[in-house]
Amino acid sequence: QWYQRRVDITAGGSLLKEGSSRRIKGLDVSAREHILSKIASDLQDNERSYLNSSAMDETVVVRCPEIVGSELEHQIYMSCTVPTIYKSRAIRKSNDIIKATHGCELFSALKEGEEPDKSSTVAAFCGFQTASSLLAAKDDTSNEATKETNPVLH
Repeated sequence: QWYQRRVDITAGGSLLKEGSSRRIKGLDVSAREHILSKIASDLQDNERSYLNSSAMDETVVVRCPEIVGSELEHQIYMSCTVPTIYKSRAIRKSNDIIKATHGCELFSALKEGEEPDKSSTVAAFCGFQTASSLLAAKDDTSNEATKETNPVLH
């Protein structure tokens, strides 16, 4: 096969990051492990579907679904403060993976070198813009206004 599967299991036998953390009250480790296994399973199905499809690009390096699942679950976990939001975001992520699978597309996080930007992921989950994007937009509009009022300066 043209790629090799590597799975790095932590000392406890789980890919769960910060498994002992009590960041979200009411969310136990077994619930997080269940969600991690669901996301990893969906990613494995996506990988299989993509590799068996005619749309497969042999130049794309596919990342290990188990490790990607661990990273995605951890991003969701770090962006939440209550169990219901955590579970709804995990279900949304799972549905996104399933949607890509039905379209015979490789889920973007599985592509080597295409890790999601954490700040944009959190912003998309919360429905707000990052401060840097707001400042950049403000700078752009103020520069355009200066050009209009003082064309000699620019």
